[in-house]
Amino acid sequence: MSIVFLSLPYKLKGHQILQNFQVIRNLQDTGQCQTNQFLNNDVCEDCHYSCWKCSSSSSSSCLECLSDGNRILENLICKCQGNYYDENNELFCQRCRFPCLNCQGKQNQDCLSCKNSMILFENECKCGEHQFFNYVNYQCEDCHPTCSQCNGSLNSNCVKCNQEQYTLLQSNICICKDGYYKSSVDNNCHQCHVNCKTCSGPANNECLSCNDNKTGSSCHCPYGYYLPQLVPQASVCFQCHPTCQTCSNSGEFNCLTCYEFAQLQPDSNMCLCEGGFVWNGDSCSICDGGCTDQCIFDPYNCCAAPCVQCFNPNCSTCDATQACTNCQEGKTGANCNLQCDPNCKGCDQSNKALCTSCNSPFVVVGGICTCPAGQELSGSTCVSGPTCPDGLYGAGCSLVCDPSCRRCYGPNSNQCNRCKNNAYVGATQCMCYLGYYFDATYNCFPCNYTCRQCTGSSTNCTDCLYLHRTLNGSNQCACDSGYFDFGIPVCQPTNIACGLHCGNCQYISSSYQCLACALSSTYRLNDLANQCPCQDGYFDNGTMICEKCNYKCSKCATAASCTVCASNRDSSNDCNCLSGYDEQSQICVLISATANQVVIDYNALIMKTYTAEVCNLTNFANKVTCQCLGGYFMKNSKCLPCHRKCKTCSIISTNCIECSTNYINPPTCSCVNGFQLIDQACVSCNQKCALCSNNQCSTCISPLVMDTDNTCQCNTGYYFDQSTNQCSNCQTQCYQCKYQADYCTKCNFNRILPFKCVCPEGTYEVSLSLPCQNCSKRCFTCETNASTCIQCATLRINSPSCICPDGYFESSNLDCLKCHKKCQTCELSATNCLQCSTNRSSSQCQCIDGYYENNNEVCIKCHVKCKTCNGSSENDCLTCDLTRNFIQSTTQCNCKKGYYYENNTCNACIQEVVECQTNYCGDGIKQPYEQCDDWNKINRDGCNSQCKVEEGYQCTLIQNLKLSPLIYYSQCIQCADVNCKSCPNVQLCFQCRSGYFLDENQCSPCDLHCKECSGPSKKQCKSCLFDIFSTEDCQLCEDTQGLYLEFGNCVSKCGDGIIRLTEQCDDGNTIDGDGCSSTCKLEQHWVCSSNNNTQSKCDIANLPIATITFQNPSSIYQSNIYGVIAINKVMQIDQIKAQQLWIQEIKGMNQTNYFIEFGYDINYDQSTSQITLNINLYESQQNMIYQITFTNYLPFDSEGQQLSTQFLEYQLGDFYKVSELQSTTAAASKKVGLFFLATLGGAAIIGLLMQSLEFYWNTLDMLQLFSYLSYINVRFPYLHLEFLAIFKFVEMDFLNDLMPLTFIQIGENENYHNYPLLVERDVKENLLLNLSSIFVTYGLPFLIYFGCRLITKLNNKYVFDQILISDSRSLGPCSIKLYTYQILYYMNKTASIYEQSFFFQILLRVHLSSLLDLNFAIFTTVYCWTQHQETTLNDTLQYLFANLMILVQLVIIIILSDSMLVKKYQFESLQYKLKYGSLFEGFQIFGIHNRQAALLQPFKKILFMASLLVFFNNALYQIGLLTSLQMISAIISIVLQPSENTLETTKAIIQDFGMLISLNFILVYYVQDNFNYFSQDTIEWISYFHIGVYILMLSTQVVIDCYMQIKFLFKKYPKLKQCSSKKEVASVTSGNTNYYLRQQFIVIQPIQRPIKFRE
Repeated sequence: MSIVFLSLPYKLKGHQILQNFQVIRNLQDTGQCQTNQFLNNDVCEDCHYSCWKCSSSSSSSCLECLSDGNRILENLICKCQGNYYDENNELFCQRCRFPCLNCQGKQNQDCLSCKNSMILFENECKCGEHQFFNYVNYQCEDCHPTCSQCNGSLNSNCVKCNQEQYTLLQSNICICKDGYYKSSVDNNCHQCHVNCKTCSGPANNECLSCNDNKTGSSCHCPYGYYLPQLVPQASVCFQCHPTCQTCSNSGEFNCLTCYEFAQLQPDSNMCLCEGGFVWNGDSCSICDGGCTDQCIFDPYNCCAAPCVQCFNPNCSTCDATQACTNCQEGKTGANCNLQCDPNCKGCDQSNKALCTSCNSPFVVVGGICTCPAGQELSGSTCVSGPTCPDGLYGAGCSLVCDPSCRRCYGPNSNQCNRCKNNAYVGATQCMCYLGYYFDATYNCFPCNYTCRQCTGSSTNCTDCLYLHRTLNGSNQCACDSGYFDFGIPVCQPTNIACGLHCGNCQYISSSYQCLACALSSTYRLNDLANQCPCQDGYFDNGTMICEKCNYKCSKCATAASCTVCASNRDSSNDCNCLSGYDEQSQICVLISATANQVVIDYNALIMKTYTAEVCNLTNFANKVTCQCLGGYFMKNSKCLPCHRKCKTCSIISTNCIECSTNYINPPTCSCVNGFQLIDQACVSCNQKCALCSNNQCSTCISPLVMDTDNTCQCNTGYYFDQSTNQCSNCQTQCYQCKYQADYCTKCNFNRILPFKCVCPEGTYEVSLSLPCQNCSKRCFTCETNASTCIQCATLRINSPSCICPDGYFESSNLDCLKCHKKCQTCELSATNCLQCSTNRSSSQCQCIDGYYENNNEVCIKCHVKCKTCNGSSENDCLTCDLTRNFIQSTTQCNCKKGYYYENNTCNACIQEVVECQTNYCGDGIKQPYEQCDDWNKINRDGCNSQCKVEEGYQCTLIQNLKLSPLIYYSQCIQCADVNCKSCPNVQLCFQCRSGYFLDENQCSPCDLHCKECSGPSKKQCKSCLFDIFSTEDCQLCEDTQGLYLEFGNCVSKCGDGIIRLTEQCDDGNTIDGDGCSSTCKLEQHWVCSSNNNTQSKCDIANLPIATITFQNPSSIYQSNIYGVIAINKVMQIDQIKAQQLWIQEIKGMNQTNYFIEFGYDINYDQSTSQITLNINLYESQQNMIYQITFTNYLPFDSEGQQLSTQFLEYQLGDFYKVSELQSTTAAASKKVGLFFLATLGGAAIIGLLMQSLEFYWNTLDMLQLFSYLSYINVRFPYLHLEFLAIFKFVEMDFLNDLMPLTFIQIGENENYHNYPLLVERDVKENLLLNLSSIFVTYGLPFLIYFGCRLITKLNNKYVFDQILISDSRSLGPCSIKLYTYQILYYMNKTASIYEQSFFFQILLRVHLSSLLDLNFAIFTTVYCWTQHQETTLNDTLQYLFANLMILVQLVIIIILSDSMLVKKYQFESLQYKLKYGSLFEGFQIFGIHNRQAALLQPFKKILFMASLLVFFNNALYQIGLLTSLQMISAIISIVLQPSENTLETTKAIIQDFGMLISLNFILVYYVQDNFNYFSQDTIEWISYFHIGVYILMLSTQVVIDCYMQIKFLFKKYPKLKQCSSKKEVASVTSGNTNYYLRQQFIVIQPIQRPIKFRE
C-alpha cells in the first residue's frame, strides 16, 4: 500500500498555499485518477499499456493486471500468459494462432513452441516426416505405412510413397510395381519369384501374371516350349523344334515326345520320321509311292539309305541320328546351340573360349586370338611393330612409356593399355585404386589407415574416411576434439579411457592418462587431482559440460536439489529469501523501512502547484516545463498523441521529429528495410527478404535469389545458414541441400538419398566429387575397389572374395550358374564335374547300382529286389543281384527255386518243396504285411482276395504243415452275432456294424433315424440317416414346431408366428413397415419380442435418431454453408469428445481447403438436441458431399438410450471461390447499375411532379425482365448474379410485408414440396403469399383515390369558396396565405385529374405494370400442379384460382381489343385517351397494325412468364421459347415500327436485341452446366461481356428517357421554355385589381366587385 502526505489548500492573496497538517490515506482511495492511471506531481498519467494498476513511481511498474486481459504479474511487469502474445501495445493479450503453444505474433511463422507434439521449424509448427495434420482432432498423426507423405491415415491418402523404386502412386494409393508384391507383415513391397510378372507371394507358384510367354500360377513354359537351362537367367520360353511335340530344357532338339509318324531317338533325343516318311517342315509326310526305300527334303525326292537331313540349322553336318558332327561358324556345344566367345570367330565344340579361328587381323595362338607376330595391340586394333617388353613402345621399342603404365601403345607415352598392380586404365592413363597412391616409381601403395585418399605418401591425406576425423593443416586426418586415435581407423571418445572431465587423454606407459582438464565452456575447475569438479553453481550431469544449478542454489547435486543456498536465502525453507528480504530479479534484497512511503516536499509542491496554475495543459504533459510528454504534440492547448510511426512529433500527428522503432526518414517515417507496412504498422519481413510488401518478397538479402514462386532461395549447390544468414556450400555429393551442408535434398551423379547422398548398393565411392563406381558382379556391396566385397551377390559366399558355392560354377560373365544335378561341384561348365553328387560314381557321375536317374536327373533308389532299374517299382528291374539268390523274370526279380521272399531277402526253404514263393496273397503263408492268408483268393470267407480280414469274422493262425511247421496260414470263422463287425473270439463282439450299437455283448439296432449310434440308448445317434434331420437325436424337421422340409433342407417359414433358425422376429405376417419385415428381420427404429416358439410383438422404439439438413446456398459462390444436425431426443453430449471423435469430412476435398465449426445449444446440464454446423470453404470444389461418422462416440439420452445413427451424409453441390478481381469488378458494376437507377429515379420523381411519367413504364418493364431472367434454370456466373441483384426490388416482394399474416396463411400447404423451382430459387408455393404484392399494388391506388376525393371535397367546401384577395399592393403579410392557397390549389387539381382517370386509365396502367408479377404467382402455382404426385384440396383450389386469373386476363385483353374498331378521329377525344391511353403509351394510335402491336404487349408478358416458369425443369425449353418470343417482338419493332417516334423505336429494338444477346449468353451457361465444355474461369470472363450488354441497354434507356422527359416538359409547360430563353415579361398594372386563383397560375384581372372562386 502506497501512502502519501497531503495538505488541504486554501486561498491567500490570490495564491494557493498549504495548511500545515497532514492526512495519511491510501492513494487508490483518493479518487483523483482513473484505475489505469497514477498520480505524478499532481498530474494523472497513464500507466503502461499492459498495467491495470501501477505504482506512482513509474508507469511501467505494474501493481495489478486486468483479470481477463490474459496477463500475469511477474516482477512488476504484466506479461502475457502462455499461448498469448502482446500486440500493438494493447491491454489485452491475443491468443496465439493454432498450433503455436507460445508465440510472438499472429502469423503462422511467429511460433516459439508448438502444441500436440508438432515440430518447430523456421518459427512455424509443422508435422514430422511421415505424418499429416488431422483437422478433426488437431493432432499430427502417422501416415499409412506405405506412404512417405500423405493427407490422411488411410492407404488411399498417400501423396508420396515409401520404397519409391518398388511402388507406383495410383489414385493416392501406393501399389507395388510389376515384379513385386505387398507383404501383409510389414506392408512393404518384396520381389516376386523371377518367373512372375505380378504375384501374391514370393513362391514360384504364387504368380498372378507371367513375364514374356509363360503361363500358369508357376509361370511355366506352355506346351511345345522350353526354358533353356544353359542360358544364364533365361526368362523367355523358346519354341521346341517343330519335330518335337515337347522338349527338355537342354535345347530345342532334346525332344521328350514326338508327333505322329516320328520316333524318339534314345541317343540324340531327337524325333526322326519313321521309314518311308520325310520331314516337310511342319510334319512327317509319307514318301511318294515311287520311292521304294526313303526320300529326302520332300516326298518326291527319293534316295537310298542312309538319307541324312540336318534339322538343326546350327549344324553343318550330322549323323543318321541327327547328332551334330560339325557346327556352323561361331557356334559350339553338343547341339551347336551356344555362341563362341566374342574374341573367337570359330571355337572348339566342347569349349566356347578355345578359339579355332579369329576375326581379321587376329590369329590363333594357344587357343587365344592375338595380334600376329611383329604387331602389337593399339586400343582395339593391331598395328605394325614389334611386341615391346613392359615399359617400352614404338618402332624398335625405342620409346619409354609413361611411368604409370605397364604397357602403352602410343603415339603418346601416357596412352596405357596395361597398368601396374593396384591400378586401372582411366580415360587414357593409369590411375591408382581408391585408397592407394603413386610413389616416386609410379607404383600404387595403400594409404595410411586414417586416410580415405592420399597423395605422395601414405600419410599425406587429401580426404578422410571415418567420422570424427578432420583433415588438418598438416594434411593429417586427426581425431576431433574429445576423440582419441587408438591406432584403429575409427576415433574413440576420450572419456572411454580417461573420463568425461578430461580434455587431453594420452596413451603413456601402456595406459591412458589424463594430462589436462576440459575447461573451455565446460564450467569445470582446473583441479586434475579431483577429476576436474564443476564450478560453484553448476553440477555434473554425466556429460563433459556441467549444467547450471537453480538460481536459488550456490551449490547443488541436481538442477532441483540445492546442497548450499545462495546468499540471503533460508536453507530450511527451500532456499527462499530470509525474513526481511524481498526477491527482485532472482536476488534477495533487504527491505527498507520507508520503502512503501512517498514523502511530498512542501516547497516543491508549492512551486509545482504554482506552475500548474499558469500551465493550461491538462493531461499527457509535464506541468513543470509545461510541455507535452514524449509521443504527444500540442494543439489548441491540448496534448494529442502522435501517429504510431512517430516517436516525437509537432504541429500534426504525422509530422515526425523522431521516428519510432522500425521506422526511418522523418518527417514522413517509412518502414526500414526488412519491414513492411501492414495495418498501419511496420511488420518484419521474412528473414530472407531485404525488401517486401504485402507479405511478398521484392528483394532478397544477399546472396539469396528470387525463385519462381517469389521466395528467396540460395543458388543450386548452396543452403541458407540461419546462424550466419548466408548461403553456404553444400557438400560435394549434394546437388541441393538444406539446413546444413550434408543434409542433401538432391544428389549429384548416381548417389541416393536420404540426406547424406551415399553410394547405392552395388557401387562404391571413389571420391565425393566423382560418380559412384559399380562393384564387381561378385559383390552386392563393396568398398575401396570393385572386387573388395563387403556383402556378396546372390548365390555367392565368403566375402571379400565371394566365390560361387558348391553346386555352382562361375561363367565368363561372372554369373554363378547351377551345376548339372549329377555334379556336387563343377567348373567352367555345368557338366564339367569336379565332384559327383550323392549316389553317383566318381568317373562319369552316373548313378551307381541300385539307383536310377529320373526325369529330374536325380538318382533314385531302386526297389530292394533290383540291382539296376529304370524306376522305383519292383516291376522296373533291369538286372537282378544273383548273389542274393534273385533271378530275373521279365522286369521283375524273384527268388530262385528253393527260396522264399521274406524281410527283403530270399531265404532258403526248410523243407524240400517245389515252390515256396511268398510274394503273393493266397499262398498259404501269412506274411507280416498280410492281415490274413487262408490259402485262397476267395472273398466272403473271412479273408478276402487282398489278404484282409472281412467284417464279421475272426481269423486265427494254424501251422501249414504241408509246407513247414514254421509256416502259418489263417483260418477264419464268422462271429456268433451276425451284426458284429469285429470279434476277438467268436462269442465276444468288439465292434458292431453301422446301424447297431453294443449292448451287453450283443449288437442291438439303432433308432430308425440314426445312421450310427453309440448307446447305451438306441436314440443316442452319432450320425443321422438323412441330412434332413435337424437335431442331435436325428429328429425330422416336422418333429419340431416351426420347421419345414423344403428341397431336402430344414427351413423356417416367415409369417407362421414362430421364431426359428435365422429369424430375428416373426409377427405372424409378411407385411413390411410393422416392425418385423417380410423376411422376418427387425426393422429399424422398432423393438420386437424375440422368444422362441412365440409370436413377436413389435412396437416403435423411441430411439435417438440424428438427421442433417443444410440451408440451400444462394449460389455456388457462397463460401459459408450452414447446417443443423437435429436429434429427435435430448442427448447428453460431451462437446470435447464429440469434437475429437466424430469424424467429419467433405468427400474428395483436401482438409486444408475447408474448416467445419461445431455449435451447440447446450442446456445447464450439458444436454442438447441440436448441433449447428458452419462450413467455411477456401477453395473451389465440385460435387461436395458432407459426411459425419458418429461411430467412435455415441452419446446417450436421459433414458440411457444410445444414439442409433452412426453415419450421415449430405450432398452440398458445388462451390466456386470468387477471386479478388471478380469481387472488385462486381462492386464496380453494381455502382454503375445504381448510378443508372438513381438517374432514372430522379428523372421519374420530376416526371411525377410534372405529371409526365409516360416514358418510364417501359423502363420498368425492362428492369423487371432483367430481374426475372435469373429464373432461367442455369448456374449464373458470380458477376451476373451480383449485378442482377440490384433489380430485385422491381419484383415488389417488399410489398408482401404489408399484407396481414393471417390472410397469407390461408393458402399454406401442410406438406412441403422440394420441387426444383421452390428449392433452387427460394420461391414460395403459397399462391396468396405470391399474390400479396399484387393485392397491395392494386390496393394502394384505391387508397390514393379515396384520399383524392376527400381532398377535392374539403378544398371546394372549406377553402376555395372563402378566397378573396383584393388590391395586390395591400397584400403585405397575406402573401404567405396566397402561396399556401396556390399549393392547395395545385393539390386539388392533381387530385381531380387522378379521380377523372382512375377507373380506367390508372387501373389499366397498374394492371399492365404488374402483369409480370401477377403471372409469376399464377404460373408458379401451375408449375407446382404439374409436379404434384398427390394433390390436396388446397392444391386444387389454388390451381383453379390461378386458371381463373389467366381467364380474367384474357377477358381484359378481349375488352381492350375494342380499340381496334375505334376511328382515327375518336382517339383525339378525352374519353378515349382516358380509356386507352395506358395501353397505347409510346405507340402510334393511327393504323390498326400499331394498335395490334400495343395489344400484343400484355400477351407477350403472359407468354414470357409461362415459358419461364412452367418449363423451369428444362432450361433448354426456357431459352428456346424466350428467344422465339424476343425474335418475334424484334421483328415487329423493326418491320412495323409501331412506336410513336424514332427514339421509342430505338429503345424497343435495343431492348429486344439486348435480350436476345443475353439469352445467347445464358445458352452458353447451359452448355457449361450440362457438358462442362469450358472452365469456370472462362465462364466468369464471358459474364463480363454479358454485363456489358445490360449496361448498354440501361445507358441507352436512361439517355433517351431523360431527353424525352425534358422535351415533354418544354412542350407541356411552355413557360419553362420562355424561362430558358430568358424573355422579359411586361408587367401588368391596374388601378383597381383583385387576385384570384385560376388553375395553377396567378392571373391579374381588373374586376368591378369581389368575386369568389368557384371550381
